Formats: sequence, structure tokens, C-alpha cells
Amino acid sequence: MTSRGYPPTRDQVRKNLETLRTLPVDAPEWIPFMRDVMRMPLWLLPAVHAAIQQGGWIPATDPIIALRGSVRRLAIEMKLSNSEKPGMAELLHAAAEDESDS
Repeated sequence: MTSRGYPPTRDQVRKNLETLRTLPVDAPEWIPFMRDVMRMPLWLLPAVHAAIQQGGWIPATDPIIALRGSVRRLAIEMKLSNSEKPGMAELLHAAAEDESDS
């Protein structure tokens, strides 16, 4: 583990996922999770949120790998693309600015 605490342990990831499960999709806590843990673009957040809510990652040995598979499937089902969710992108950008101000 590095001095920053990355990569997070599986127990830390599971605890983080349980916390995120209770948060709305527009909560600012999603931004560092998407950037640092999932390493996915923010436009995929609706699919990540849905995958976490479904809970398929709970019995998985590696919850992040399980989530990535679910996210791919859900993104296709939800017909997400980086140009279809401008409202979400603006919302997340504003939340990121709020986070950097604190």
C-alpha cells in the first residue's frame, strides 16, 4: 500500500461500496470513487450506481472486477454515452468544484 492508502484493500472497498449504496447518485462522494477506485469516466456513473444498488458485487471475491462487468452490461442497457448525459456531467462537475473548495 502506498502512503496515500491506494490501492484500497478489498475490505475498504466493500465498506466504501456499502456507504455509496446509501447515497444518491448526485452525492459528491461518487467523484473520487469513480476517479480513484473504478477508474471510469463520470458519464458511466448512472450504470455504476445501478450496479452497486443491484448488489452482485457482494458475494464476489473481487468486488471491483464484478462491478466493472455489471457496469459494462448496464451501460449498454441504459444506452449511455459520453454525450447523452450533459445534465449529469454538469452536476458532477459542480460537485467536484465544491469538493476541491473544501
